Amino acid sequence: MFSLIESTLPVIACEKSDAHADIEVICLGAIPWEFLAYLSLTHNVALCRANCSACEFRQGMQCFSRTLGKLKQFHGKEAFEERVLLIDELPTDLDGLRISGPVFFGGEKRGQNVAVRTSNALSKRDYNGLIFRNMLYNLINYANAHLLDEPFSCTIDLPSPNESCFGCGICADLCPHNALSVKTDGRNNVIVSITAWKCVACGTCSTVCRRGFMEAPRSTRVSSLGLRQLAAFEGRFCMNCGRPLAPEYDTLCGLCR
Repeated sequence: MFSLIESTLPVIACEKSDAHADIEVICLGAIPWEFLAYLSLTHNVALCRANCSACEFRQGMQCFSRTLGKLKQFHGKEAFEERVLLIDELPTDLDGLRISGPVFFGGEKRGQNVAVRTSNALSKRDYNGLIFRNMLYNLINYANAHLLDEPFSCTIDLPSPNESCFGCGICADLCPHNALSVKTDGRNNVIVSITAWKCVACGTCSTVCRRGFMEAPRSTRVSSLGLRQLAAFEGRFCMNCGRPLAPEYDTLCGLCR
């Protein structure tokens, strides 16, 4: 856990509600769970759901529900309840809304949109949707290097090749965010790796694997969102072109045959 201090909670609410929060957004369901994960690691955070039940935009509430599910998965139930406060009515005395809990970056930084202002990519509005995951990755790396005695751990969804994978690499070629890597180490060993913060669990890799050798993303406990080895095995390669050999071929791949 990060160091325990007492901190004023930044409160996030819908801009259409009557609440005058530290951060007002068009809809709570529009907030990426990665951004909330970042905020809840730098401060405990309060999410005000005032007027949400009366909102006509039902899809927003569905999105917010999924976001909370991903956030709870990331932290784990106990840490989620420590870091995230769900409130249905905004107190009139915001300065009195305080909580003791695991916090990073010190107290009294109201309005966590400072995280947005300090990011060059966000200020230029040229981010590709992964910027919050990258911020989360850098924060966890910093905490592991400078703050924690034991590595921080969290849970995210990641794909994984099964024992039948032969390293064709189509999953890596078609990954929309270049998260996957399939390489040989010079000794005919195939290494399948993933950069965790780039993986959005879209399932493209498992979909394009026509043989079903790449399993769909599932909950995985990790201590870093950086490069992670998924599999390593001795490969078989075409004697003519050097491509990885599918299990049904002996010496030549299907194209060379």
